[in-house]
Amino acid sequence: MRDLLIKNLEGKIERLTDYSVARKRTVNAEKSIDVTIYRTARNGHAYPMIANESELDYEGDPYIIKKLKERTIGKTVVAALTATHKIYDQLANNYIYDMITGTFTLQELLQFLLQGTGVSAQLTADGLPKSVTVENFGDDDSFSLLKSALGKFGAEYLPAANKIHVAKELGKTTDYQLRYRFNISDPEKSIDTSSLKTYIRGYGKQNEDGSYMAQVEYTSPLASVPGIGIRHAKPVRDDRFTNNDTLLEYCKAQLTDSINISITLTYIELRNAGIQNIDFGDYVWCIIDPFDIKTRIRLMAIEDYSNEKESPKFTLGELRRTATQVISGITRASRNISTLSVRLDDTFKVANAAYGDRIISTKVGEIND
Repeated sequence: MRDLLIKNLEGKIERLTDYSVARKRTVNAEKSIDVTIYRTARNGHAYPMIANESELDYEGDPYIIKKLKERTIGKTVVAALTATHKIYDQLANNYIYDMITGTFTLQELLQFLLQGTGVSAQLTADGLPKSVTVENFGDDDSFSLLKSALGKFGAEYLPAANKIHVAKELGKTTDYQLRYRFNISDPEKSIDTSSLKTYIRGYGKQNEDGSYMAQVEYTSPLASVPGIGIRHAKPVRDDRFTNNDTLLEYCKAQLTDSINISITLTYIELRNAGIQNIDFGDYVWCIIDPFDIKTRIRLMAIEDYSNEKESPKFTLGELRRTATQVISGITRASRNISTLSVRLDDTFKVANAAYGDRIISTKVGEIND
């Protein structure tokens, strides 16, 4: 059983007992723990310290309790809580009042936005742009600025202890395969176009005469597909922008010009076949011939447990690659002209089945123009 410590707002520290922990780690999304704790004679000294904003230490990482429920099971009181990594608190509660404009490296933006947080950054710059141009970057909380900076550079991050690890991609490429009719069964595909937009306008800072210092419009190539056409998104109106190029890139990022595709399947791992060497951020092959999917996908999230005998769950997805694809199910007449880039956001959840087998239920993500 992995250790779990609690520190209350007064700084008192105690070790908890009679608990179970599920830890979730997701690239660019979350690092949190869900904890169930029973009030017993063994932890009577520490249980009263369980409260919102108290700090938990688990596997060397600090977490802040954000959600807490208590209930009874017979005569026993049980607390169920969710705690998020302390770094999110440090970033979200720190405000950068200054703004900067110009061309900066990612390291420079990280140093700027992390001021006053007590958080440091470990950057692996391989594969990242050397610099980007920003306009009025700042005047926001550090967490929002972090997400903005990483989006501009196409980078990922993961918090650990009191540091964030930043890189183009976390993990490595492997040759493990998830293959239809070999270790995948009964795939199902569904398509969602309910939020699809293909056209957007942007308006920057206004001059005294009512004209705009920056004004742009963007039409997605997806609008040329018969049956889709122009679909207007809500325009961007933001006084921070005085440059057309910067405003255009921002508008493109706001446009939902993608087609969501989800694929559900099960994957059976026979005993000793082994995917135990797959780690956070790694790539594996996903091959589903009936859906014309043959691509590498990534381990983007892990859920593991304080009980080390309980098998972890894995989430795979968030792969960006370019390929020639045909949009099916939208219009049969346009099949031969729909050459698009593909983004697959695949979600695989892996859990132990009987006798050591694993079952994965999967979602495969979206097509972008």
